[in-house]
Amino acid sequence: MHFIGDASVSPTEATNAGINNYIPEPGDVVLWEAKEYVWTGGTWRLLGDEASYAIKGSIKNADIDIDANIDQSKIFNLVEDLSLKVDKEPGKGLSTNDYTNEEKNKLLHIEDYAQVNIIEHIFLNDIEVPIGIINGLDKSVNLIVKEFDDASRLKLATIEEGAQVNTIESISINGTL
Repeated sequence: MHFIGDASVSPTEATNAGINNYIPEPGDVVLWEAKEYVWTGGTWRLLGDEASYAIKGSIKNADIDIDANIDQSKIFNLVEDLSLKVDKEPGKGLSTNDYTNEEKNKLLHIEDYAQVNIIEHIFLNDIEVPIGIINGLDKSVNLIVKEFDDASRLKLATIEEGAQVNTIESISINGTL
């Protein structure tokens, strides 16, 4: 194949593609309106146009076929980014909290929408404290929930010795911590 030049008319309309004193030979290539045509010996055949080329850096995600098998080194920074990831180790989690495996296992088995503990009354030295005062309490004060109903008493009576103790880490009242 060899390039002849720019056609002045569509090669499909004129055998000489509008180039004066030109007789095409098989393999001749001409350009017409950003399209390339090759002479087959009897007709001009479209090879491609500007839309059929990929210019380095112009390919977008939408241009890549779902089944494309692209080398990872050709995806910008992928190899470097993957080298910074933390690998999971058997028997260890990636949690930043210092939970033991036993504690993690308990947390994993809490059902969705499990009952939430709600503190309805707070007593300080046997005197009920209004909810609005909570923010000013010293953190060392022990809070006691009283007025158990029969069902709560039965629950408490059946707690196994050595059961996990609930620790209140924060109290939120009407959305305020």
